[in-house]
Amino acid sequence: MQGSLSYTVVATIETIVSFRVPEAKLGGEVDKLAHKIHGDLAPEATCHGTIVGDSPDGQPLMVCTMPLLPGKLLLEIISAKAELDEAALKKQLTFVTHLAQYFARAWLNPQPVDQAKLEDQKNFILKKLGILEGLAQFSYLQPHLLELQAKDGLALLYSPTYPQVLSHGDLNETNLLVDEGTSAITGIIDWSSAKIAPFGLELAALRRLGGNMNENGWTDFKDRKRLEAEFWAEFWTTTKTEDEVEQAKIKKAAELAAKLGSILDYAFCLTLDGQVLDDVSPEPAEYLKAWLGNPSWDHLVLREENKAVERHVDVDDKSMSESRK
Repeated sequence: MQGSLSYTVVATIETIVSFRVPEAKLGGEVDKLAHKIHGDLAPEATCHGTIVGDSPDGQPLMVCTMPLLPGKLLLEIISAKAELDEAALKKQLTFVTHLAQYFARAWLNPQPVDQAKLEDQKNFILKKLGILEGLAQFSYLQPHLLELQAKDGLALLYSPTYPQVLSHGDLNETNLLVDEGTSAITGIIDWSSAKIAPFGLELAALRRLGGNMNENGWTDFKDRKRLEAEFWAEFWTTTKTEDEVEQAKIKKAAELAAKLGSILDYAFCLTLDGQVLDDVSPEPAEYLKAWLGNPSWDHLVLREENKAVERHVDVDDKSMSESRK
């Protein structure tokens, strides 16, 4: 299997070997933490040193081995149709249920982060968002930038009471293995870009499942809200979150984090290991514009139509952290 930073081959019926550039290193504490949280879905890799690579720049390649997981890449079986037929919808519902369990495990396992480091991360993000202000190609982002810069924006996401969790860093169709018959997740691979980040930062993975991008642009599936409702129903069940006010509070904050994650992923150039640069991406941010540039698609994730509850929710509340206990 050829990736942008690695080349992976099946060595035995139980083991794969991955040849990787240094920026895509596997193994170490991150792999151990992922395995602790997600079990066999996130296999630990063992690195065996480097070999001289045949790359144009002569970089050495790291040699890593890991267990061979069952299933196919989601990319290979995901529907490319404008709408989901009954069989495809059934598979998609199964997948979003498993995706919700992934996010629930992260929520239930918050990671300790030094407050000074959180403040540094917040200031780093504020600087990045400031780069986008006034740029014509991102004019549709201005309301969202203001929302993130407000006192209950980044200040909430990087506060001591908001859960900082292990985030995969590249949660997409090329790093998710699924059962070909059911679309149940069988593996979450390549944790080389993983980091500790605010919960919900990679929740745009759910938004990507709610529609289809083709030469004509983005189109929502007619069953998008059903898929998202299934996601949240499973998330509440797994996290044992029953209080509706608490649910609204969590979803509002997660939605904000999802917006931030989408902006960082699609508006900026990234290093090989996923670090955000100051350079604005030269590629058209089609996903970003489709999701955040249309008022009817303002919300990346589904909210209940209970505005009375949402208006009276104080998102900067210590009970948010207590709900995970």
